[in-house]
Amino acid sequence: MSSSAGYTLAEALAAVLILGLATAGMTAGVQSFSRHQVRATKSTAAARGEIVTQTAVDALLTGAGPFSSDGHGGLNGDQQGFAFPCVSGTCEARVGRTQTGQPLMVQRTTSSVSVSPAAGGSLRFAYVTAGERVERWPPARLDTGGPAEPLQQIVLIGEPGERVIGAWRIWREQASDCAFDSIARSCRTSPTAAGTP
Repeated sequence: MSSSAGYTLAEALAAVLILGLATAGMTAGVQSFSRHQVRATKSTAAARGEIVTQTAVDALLTGAGPFSSDGHGGLNGDQQGFAFPCVSGTCEARVGRTQTGQPLMVQRTTSSVSVSPAAGGSLRFAYVTAGERVERWPPARLDTGGPAEPLQQIVLIGEPGERVIGAWRIWREQASDCAFDSIARSCRTSPTAAGTP
């Protein structure tokens, strides 16, 4: 029954249903927005952590090297980290929980800084030469009698997915008559060394 002053029961139920659907839709929208915001915050924190990691290890390795596979230069490293003698004593970078709970510690003997790349898994170091990537430095292999290969790069790998979190190029010792080719990233044979006038 309907009167000029009110609503029928069906109209009132329809209005309540519409309000309920609108409220449910708004709630789902707010929850979705919240999930996206949390994801964005984590991504930003991960990117910030990777930049801090890159910068901290850059500072640690500035002026360091060259490091050859025969042990020249004094760098010793494995998947958990590396250390080498430096002006202030010993410089090192280590993966593992520090006192502050961060997964990567970079330090010089006189001071230390902890950085946290939010890798979402375990971290490990690898050592790159011109011909291979190895898990420890100097490489554990029999002496082949050939020249000692120099270390060219240290990389920090995050799991899952073997994602490279950071990469650091190492200064390499060149011959005094090096004609450096920036494209090939190596020395060209100079004409005088090759016997050409």
